[in-house]
Amino acid sequence: MTKYNMFDDSYRPEVLLDALCDRAKLRRDAQIARLLGFGGPVISKIRNKKVPIGADFLIRVQDIFGVDIDLSRKIAGIPVTPGPKATVGRQGYIPPLEDKED
Repeated sequence: MTKYNMFDDSYRPEVLLDALCDRAKLRRDAQIARLLGFGGPVISKIRNKKVPIGADFLIRVQDIFGVDIDLSRKIAGIPVTPGPKATVGRQGYIPPLEDKED
């Protein structure tokens, strides 16, 4: 994950949290916390820029809300840097795992 400055004006985790509340029709951060499996104080600390948004948070948002990690990062103002393209074997073929005999 790219390093970013939590105190930069472009970093706005509250925008992401508000968007998640709107999407799930939630009213409180505690409801988001329960849905994501975090403690309520964690979401409050993220909203108030005392704790950065971490990979675990972004993965849970993707799994539960269906929001792509890159989109979540853009909404929150976290820089998104393109990484290397994933390659899977030859022509996209994934070979089966072979059973190992001892």
